[in-house]
Amino acid sequence: MSRANWIDVDLDGLAKTLARRGKGWILRELVQNAIDEDVTRVDITFEPIENRPLCRISVEDDCPTGFAKLSDAWTLFGESKKKGDPTKAGRFLAGEKFVLAFCEEATISSTTGTVIFGREKGRVLYSAARFRRPAGSKFEGVLRITRDEVAELVDAAHTIIPPVGVTITVNGAVLDHRRPVMDFDAFLETEVADANGMLKRDWRDTTVHLYEPLPGTEATLFELGLPVVVTGDKWDIDIRQKVPLTLERDNVKPRFLQEVRTAVLNNMADQLTTADVTEAWVRDAVGDSDASDDAIKAVTQKRFGDKVVAYDMSDPEANKLAVSQGYVVVHGGSLSADEWENVKRVNIIPAAGQITPSPKAFSPDGSPLEVVAPDTWPEAWHKFDEYARGISLALLGRKITLVIANDRGWPHRAACGTNHVLYWNVATEGKAFFDAGPTEKINALLIHEFAHAAGASDHLSAEFYRTLCDLGAKFVRAVMANPALVRNFWTAPFDHLRVRTHENGDTEYSRSDR
Repeated sequence: MSRANWIDVDLDGLAKTLARRGKGWILRELVQNAIDEDVTRVDITFEPIENRPLCRISVEDDCPTGFAKLSDAWTLFGESKKKGDPTKAGRFLAGEKFVLAFCEEATISSTTGTVIFGREKGRVLYSAARFRRPAGSKFEGVLRITRDEVAELVDAAHTIIPPVGVTITVNGAVLDHRRPVMDFDAFLETEVADANGMLKRDWRDTTVHLYEPLPGTEATLFELGLPVVVTGDKWDIDIRQKVPLTLERDNVKPRFLQEVRTAVLNNMADQLTTADVTEAWVRDAVGDSDASDDAIKAVTQKRFGDKVVAYDMSDPEANKLAVSQGYVVVHGGSLSADEWENVKRVNIIPAAGQITPSPKAFSPDGSPLEVVAPDTWPEAWHKFDEYARGISLALLGRKITLVIANDRGWPHRAACGTNHVLYWNVATEGKAFFDAGPTEKINALLIHEFAHAAGASDHLSAEFYRTLCDLGAKFVRAVMANPALVRNFWTAPFDHLRVRTHENGDTEYSRSDR
């Protein structure tokens, strides 16, 4: 038993359902049917009817064969010959039928006859030879539509991207064949019919054209030259195959749009500006698993610059050192989880601790420090030990324990912690470093290390700065109150000193010959 007449369609109810889509889609449905065929010309005309909310619209093409089956003009969701061809937009035989829901009257004429739709007579079919066109098809209807909606339709008509070799006119004006900014191939989802005529998802290589949006328009996603949905991206994107549309044909699935944007990013990352790379579509594409390494690197560099590190929670001082050296420190909330996953994958934003690590004298997996036994120290080293312990007592309230190393594999000159053990590496300055007495370099380094012993560990913190100032002031006061702190560092009397200032600004004190 046939099911052909099981249901009827209430055109007024259909019109109310479709009303929320606006009216711009009407033109898309009519023009799609034309450019899906073997045409070289499509003429679109709009003729508002004076003093009434009506407009006569006409879409005419020159396809040599016209409608193969005139019944396609009124059969909704019939078997479309275009369902199995991904390079044709048609799927449901729904285009004219949706438009008819808004028409007061309409006529469809083709090479196989003419159909007239009227309120009084319903649908009338004329198949006699005199009602057949020699070539092409024409839809003409009177739409219930306001003047503002007519303007919407006209604007929509002017955004159509004519296929190569096809002339499209709007009220006599020929639409320009826009020059693409870029063409590239992409592996994208589409819809095709299987052997039983069922539409199913498929993926295939297709060509994508990018265009600069027309003046006064927003960037839009197109299917085979026909606008589908405004994206607000940087370029108009025309996909040269069926795209997975919603049933109402006015949008695409979010995942499909993401795939398209990622393909655009991979091919156009070098064309993006510093303003573009903060746009939502770019950020979504950068976080996509299909984003290319080159695209991720290009966007990251344009967004943050060439000197960029990630905030390092394990080394707070490294972040400050990075800023002081001109790096941009990217905090966790600056990127989405997907963006972080990809930038880590290509290692474009290393942790600050990898680039500007804070000075750490010791690490758990470090080699044992090569130290010099105290019983082998020369006299000057013992004098320095006495000097350092006296100064630490004056500044810190307790004496330090001095450990002297001679280790070229240890890159530090000195280190001191809150345990008040002072490590001094003579390999960095030479074994004769202490022979000249308490130079400015020695005193500066002592004050620096004693600041760490006082508990200020972060070199770039205000606490460290204040501790240095306090210790410097205490040092002056201590020497003024007890000059022997310095005098006892030499075997000669305090007034028999030779003072020498080096080119680097250091002052050296040594015994005179007198």
